[in-house]
Amino acid sequence: ALHQLASHIADHGHEVLFWDSDEVRGTTTAATAYEGYKPIWTNVSPQHGDIMVIPEVYGNLIPRFYLECGIVFWWLSVDNFFGADNISIEVMKNSFPNLVHCYQSDYARDFLELNGITGSLPLSDYINDDFVRMAASMSDQRTVINSMLIAVNPAKGFERTSKVLD
Repeated sequence: ALHQLASHIADHGHEVLFWDSDEVRGTTTAATAYEGYKPIWTNVSPQHGDIMVIPEVYGNLIPRFYLECGIVFWWLSVDNFFGADNISIEVMKNSFPNLVHCYQSDYARDFLELNGITGSLPLSDYINDDFVRMAASMSDQRTVINSMLIAVNPAKGFERTSKVLD
């Protein structure tokens, strides 16, 4: 999702850089699956006036850059937020009022509203055309008529997803 967003912004003439906060990646190349998005990696920390899009697993970066950068905090997964080393949602809400919150799902939007974060904005990714072509190719090879390919993440929402699979 982050690579798709960066590619879209770059396609509209803006400079977009990926930065690894752990400074492990630096200027290495992207993983093969993401090369098509043409990400540019830097080892230079965000500077005054930059806009940072921070995924929900890196909330601990907010205090470090809040006064220097515009921050968009992208709630890609509420579950991953709680599984990461993050500041609390209360601290986020009360100490960083100009933080822009974006959500990828209705689940995340509802979570933000329940926690008193209003004015959040929708921001979504899309299914890559390569995935669609691969799925179509797989279904062409099947002998079962009217088959359907469904991708699920069993670690998230499996109680509801299992009903669809059944």
